[in-house]
Amino acid sequence: MPRPSSPSPASTELGRRVHEARKAVKGLTQEKLAHKLDIAHSGISDIERGLANPTFETLVRIADALNTDPGDFIRGFTAKELDRS
Repeated sequence: MPRPSSPSPASTELGRRVHEARKAVKGLTQEKLAHKLDIAHSGISDIERGLANPTFETLVRIADALNTDPGDFIRGFTAKELDRS
């Protein structure tokens, strides 16, 4: 997963959305989600904190594991929110 030097507003919001979707699944910890996806726990942690941007494939796999539409994670974003300045 590409790791930005500082989180953009979009990365932070994406992480918040993933976090909220995971918390909506009773008892699903970062560790359990990471195990389910066969990725490192730190990968989920970094995504949720906006420190890492998941690949398209990883985002789809996360959505599938959380029984949600991957579009829910990116809906409403604009290029302006990708600006880190």
